[in-house]
Amino acid sequence: VLSRAFRNRFLEITVDDIPTDEITEILCKRYSLAPSFAERMVEVMNTLQMRRQSSHVFAGRHGFITPRDLFRWAERRPEDYQALAEHGFLLLGERCRKPEERQVVHDVMEKCMKVILDANVIYDPTHWPFVNKYYQLVEALNLKEKIVWTNSMQRLFTIVGLCLEHKEPVLLVGETGSSKTTICQVWAAVLEQHLHIINCHQHSEAADFLGSLRPAPPGSSEGLFRWEDGPLVRAMRSGDIFVLDEISLAEDSVLERLNSVLEPSRTLTLAEKSTGEMVVAAELFRALATMNPGGDFGKKELSPALRNRFTEVYVQPITDKAEIALILGKRMSDTLLPYAAKMADVLHSVAALRKDSVAHISVRDVVAWLSLIHISEPTRLLSISYAVFCLKKKKKKNKEKERNETRERK
Repeated sequence: VLSRAFRNRFLEITVDDIPTDEITEILCKRYSLAPSFAERMVEVMNTLQMRRQSSHVFAGRHGFITPRDLFRWAERRPEDYQALAEHGFLLLGERCRKPEERQVVHDVMEKCMKVILDANVIYDPTHWPFVNKYYQLVEALNLKEKIVWTNSMQRLFTIVGLCLEHKEPVLLVGETGSSKTTICQVWAAVLEQHLHIINCHQHSEAADFLGSLRPAPPGSSEGLFRWEDGPLVRAMRSGDIFVLDEISLAEDSVLERLNSVLEPSRTLTLAEKSTGEMVVAAELFRALATMNPGGDFGKKELSPALRNRFTEVYVQPITDKAEIALILGKRMSDTLLPYAAKMADVLHSVAALRKDSVAHISVRDVVAWLSLIHISEPTRLLSISYAVFCLKKKKKKNKEKERNETRERK
C-alpha cells in the first residue's frame, strides 16, 4: 500500500467491476457470441461469485471466476450449450484443488446450461477433434519414456491439448512426480515443435529467459557488446514451446516481466535492449509453466494477477491402486508381472502414511523402483540362493548355540 503522502500527489481513480449488462454486450460484440450464450455465461459468473472457495478466502467473490476467465471462455467459441458447458467446466473447475469445490462448479454449470456433464466423455481424448488427432500419434513416437494411458494421464493430455489449441498459457499445479513436465514434453513431440525448458530458482533473473548484453567476439563490427536473445525470446520468434519449470520459486519481480507475453496480444518489449524492440510471438508459440502447491519447503503461491493470466490446471494426486498397477504392469517383464498388484499395495500404503502432505503416489518413485528391479533381475536368483544359504547358516549356528547352552546347564 502506498503511503498517504505519496498517494495524495496523484489523482486517484477507483475502477469498479464491469456491470453484467456491459459484460454481456462485450461477449456478443467482441467474440460474436449469440446473446443467449452470453447471458448463460454471465449467469454462471454471477452464481459462482456468490460462493466463496475455502482455499481462496481472500479472493472474495472472484475466487471461482473473474471477467478475464469469462473472456477466455468466450475465446473458445463453443457451438452449442453442451460444448459451452464442457469448456466452461474445464476452464473453471479443473483449477480447483478440492473435490467439493470442483463439484460446486460442476453443479452450477449443469444448472445454468441445462445439460449433463459426463466426466468419462469430457476427459476422453477422442471426444475432441484436435486432441484426438495427436492422441493417435503418441504411440508411433519414439519417446524416451513409454506413456501409459491411465485415466489421470488421459485427463491431463486432453486438458492441456485444448489449452494449446486455443493458444492459452497453461499453469500446471501438482505434487512432485505427477507427470507435469512429461505432458509438456509429449505435446512438444507430437506437435513437432522445439521445447525450451527453464528451471526456475530463487536466484533466477529476467535475463535468464529474456536475454542480455554479452561481450562481442574479437574483431566484431558490433562493438564491445552485443545483444543475445534468451530462451523465451527465441521461442517467441521461432514459434516454439516455452516451459517455465517450478515457476513459483522465482521472485515476483522477475515473473512480472511475463505479463505482456501472457496477454492475448502475446508481445514483449525488450527494455534491456538498446533499441527497445517489441517482439510479437509467432503463431505457433505456446507458453506453459509448472509448480508445486504452496506450503511445501521453499514453495509459495503466485500472485493473483499472474495466476489469472494462465489457464490453471490442478494435476490431481495419483492415489488409485489400479492406475499404479497398470503403470507397473506395462513396464515390468513377464516374469515379474505377478508382483505388480502387491507392489501397488505397498506404494498405496506408504503414501497413506504421509501426514504432512497430500497422499500421493509419485510416478517418479514407481519408475525408480522398477529401474532398480530391472537392474538386479539378472542376479535375482543368485541373490535369493545366497539369502537362503545365509538363513540356513544362521539357523545352524542358533542350534549349536542352544546345544552348548544346554551342556553348560548340565
